Amino acid sequence: MVVDSAVMATVSDRLRDQLSASVSPTVLGIGTEEDTTLRDTIRKAIGVDLWK
Repeated sequence: MVVDSAVMATVSDRLRDQLSASVSPTVLGIGTEEDTTLRDTIRKAIGVDLWK
């Protein structure tokens, strides 16, 4: 599930942590600001940093 990062910023820290750790569904916040969430999620999922 892709969510605007501005929306993710409005939820509580506890809920954001739960959503970030969720495997099913996988929740990812994407916005206009530079953010490492996508990179961190991919690295966590496959164990490899694709940007290196």
